[in-house]
Amino acid sequence: MTIIKWLGASLSLILIAGLCYVSAWHLFDDQPKRAPIMGGPTGFDSMLLAASDVDQYFGAYADGVLKQIPNLKDTISVLAPTQTTSSPIGTAPASHSVISWPQIIDVSNDARFAFIAETRGKPNPSTKKVPDVYATLPEGRLLTILDISNPANPTVLSKTDIGGDLWSVMANKQGNQLAIATTDALKIVDLNDGAIAAIHDYPIEKYVGFDVIRPGLKAAAWHPDGKHLALQITEHALEFYRLGPRDASGKPTLLPVGERLMIGETLTAGAFHPNGKFFLITDVVWGSNSVATDFLFNKNGVVHVVQFDPDGAHKVLDPIEVKRSPEGFSISPDGRSIVTVNMNRSYLPPTPAFKLVPGRLTPSLSLISFNPETGAGKVIHSAGFSGYLPEDATFDQDSNALAVAIFEQSKEQDNLGYVAYWRIENGKLVRTGVRTPVARGVHDLVTIPN
Repeated sequence: MTIIKWLGASLSLILIAGLCYVSAWHLFDDQPKRAPIMGGPTGFDSMLLAASDVDQYFGAYADGVLKQIPNLKDTISVLAPTQTTSSPIGTAPASHSVISWPQIIDVSNDARFAFIAETRGKPNPSTKKVPDVYATLPEGRLLTILDISNPANPTVLSKTDIGGDLWSVMANKQGNQLAIATTDALKIVDLNDGAIAAIHDYPIEKYVGFDVIRPGLKAAAWHPDGKHLALQITEHALEFYRLGPRDASGKPTLLPVGERLMIGETLTAGAFHPNGKFFLITDVVWGSNSVATDFLFNKNGVVHVVQFDPDGAHKVLDPIEVKRSPEGFSISPDGRSIVTVNMNRSYLPPTPAFKLVPGRLTPSLSLISFNPETGAGKVIHSAGFSGYLPEDATFDQDSNALAVAIFEQSKEQDNLGYVAYWRIENGKLVRTGVRTPVARGVHDLVTIPN
């Protein structure tokens, strides 16, 4: 009996200690509270594209359960928000996946064409669960090109198998080339009026000098001049290149610009500042990105700023600390603001094992005031909201409003995703409450140039 009493007392102490730990974890979580809904107008004065992956629900990263939606295909939605309401004005099917950083769709600068990289293919409709969504979903191989010149009726121009394991796609501002990242190679695609004229392969070294979970090229971004590129290799390294003269076969030469930069902890996909002086990339700070503790006890993330030098003397500037898990971000067209989309821990599934973890239900945005001349940035406001797995946002052309992708809504089991609109007023993020319902799984947004 004494042993039983001792065991009972010990279990009680363990339970009390555990509850105290969880309470302290929540108490010192230090993340933004949900912003109040202030109502319209949206302030968003541009059309945009939204990519929805219907092949998995938000928690599949953790538990492998897909929850596929029968008879529904991955969707690209064209949105034209008004000041008070929003609904899709046109949709088109295009295979793609959330298994990537949010850089798998882009639009031509003349607003005529959209480009979608298939990072993972569609699983068998009967598949309920997979061991690892990264490793066991079908390899993506397709580049889909849409004609969006009539936004109410986007149409598929082509679907091209351009090789396996795609990770990102970006069009240059000049409209004549795409840069596509695959695990093994950079692909430069020559375009002629929206049609593929040629595909050029440039093998890339997959490793960065130490063991990584996912080796290879993960993202490629054009400089505004259409000649320079930034490449992200694994989640740890950046390299810069310049396209040189074409050889006898018509293939552009690819020339390194400076040395490889090893920065950060878990880099996502980056972008050049509109003035071309800086390259910015978010860091979700997920450690090795391989064990559960990386995603449960992660710290606040950062935005890394690299001062780009066309002669190769790049300089890494002070990072800008934001909130937790900032996967996607957007730079305003005027270059003076940056917004990060901080997932917090909203990628955790709603199972008993995770229900006591703080940060599951309140992701956030961080608004950064950015100096286009010096590259210095400072967070001036952060605001929380509700929703699972928000991975991306985009500014409108006027730089004073945002659209934010919400993969699924927290309390609504309606198989829908939502695009939510925010205004920026006097250096503050203002939550309007206006939303566009789209197919579940919206994860990537791009503003269509006016």
